[in-house]
Amino acid sequence: MTWHIAMQELSKVKVTANGENDFVTVKGNFDKFQCIGVGTDAAVFRFVYAPHYAFKVFRMDKLAKIEIEKEVYLKLGHSGYFPVCYGSGLNFLVISFEEGITLYDCLLKGIHIPKQAIQDVENARNYAFNRGLNPRNIHLKNILLHES
Repeated sequence: MTWHIAMQELSKVKVTANGENDFVTVKGNFDKFQCIGVGTDAAVFRFVYAPHYAFKVFRMDKLAKIEIEKEVYLKLGHSGYFPVCYGSGLNFLVISFEEGITLYDCLLKGIHIPKQAIQDVENARNYAFNRGLNPRNIHLKNILLHES
């Protein structure tokens, strides 16, 4: 798989904690990556040579979450609502890169959120629930609005 070429470069990326509920800090030489998001447990990157993948790099004290997230993606299967999980490494998860703007950024920028987007969120929640999951990390920064 082409994402394997990113593994050596990912070893140069350090994701560290700033507190339990603060966003992580990203350090190191990651000039071949674009940081596309940060959270409290991980940061997400795109590799310039494989832009259709997203690499979620976890802080070292949260590595157990990789296996948990892999299980979730396995239960979700292939769906139009969620990214695809391709694999993992020591401190990262490889998922499909999904184009779009977060609903949070839509609100900040005054971009109209169509009713269908809200219905799609509800459909995705029901889909996950029917797969035996309890979706609870649903917030405006985790939902992308795709252009139709």
